[in-house]
Formats: sequence, C-alpha cells, structure tokens
Amino acid sequence: MSIIVGIVYSANQYRDSKQKDQTNLELQLANAKFEAQKPFYQRQLELCEQASSAAAILATPKVQIASDLQKAKGDFWRLYWGPLGIVEDAEGVETAMKTFGDCLNGQCTKSIEYLSLDLAHVCRALVAQSWNITSPASDASVKKTPAP
Repeated sequence: MSIIVGIVYSANQYRDSKQKDQTNLELQLANAKFEAQKPFYQRQLELCEQASSAAAILATPKVQIASDLQKAKGDFWRLYWGPLGIVEDAEGVETAMKTFGDCLNGQCTKSIEYLSLDLAHVCRALVAQSWNITSPASDASVKKTPAP
C-alpha cells in the first residue's frame, strides 16, 4: 500500500514540477518578447511626446515666441510626414495628427487647444497599450480653459 501511495505522490510531484516549468518558460518567453519590442515602444513614447509637445506649443501661440512657434510647426509636420508614421496606430494617433494638421491648415473641427489635448490623450492610450499598463482615463467632462 505504501508503494502505491509513493508512486501516486511521485507522479503528482512530477506533474506539478512540469506545470511550474511550463509556467516559468511561458514567463521567460513573454519577457524575452517584451525586451525585444522595448526599443520600438521606447521610440513610440519619444515620438508621441515630441508630437504632443509640438501640438501644445502650436495650440498656445499667445504665450510662445515666434521662433518657438516656427520650430514647433516644422517639428509637427516632420513627425506627421515621417517618423511618427512608423509607430502610430491608424485609429488613434494617426487620426488625431491628421485632425490637428487639418486645423493648422484652416479646417478646424474643434478649438486647436482641444485637438492638442486629444492628440496627447490618444498618445497616452497607445503608449499604455504598448507597455501593457493601465493609464488613467481622461475625463471628457473636465473643461480646460484655453490658454490666454
């Protein structure tokens, strides 16, 4: 009888050990995959920050100096037509960039300040999704006062 108990116990130990090994392997693979993608995600974060920063400067022209506005405009269009296209998502950042660009070209659907915030919010959502983190939800009911 004790031999049977020993065999069952050993079989259970072996099965538990295999399950732990499988779980550890899956975690290692997930970590390796994330580490391989990390440079892309880091660049995505940097480019989104640059786009949002340029949009914020352009959205607050009364508190900016002319050279900063000109640089921000150049930065925005450079990101629009180039680097940001590598890392943006079609439904979020791409749409927000297009809408903001349209506004710069005189076709505003909302105030430029709110379009700048929209861009920042979709960038935050994209980066949070990429890094697999929970970002605080933006409260659409909060009304920010446009810059003076």
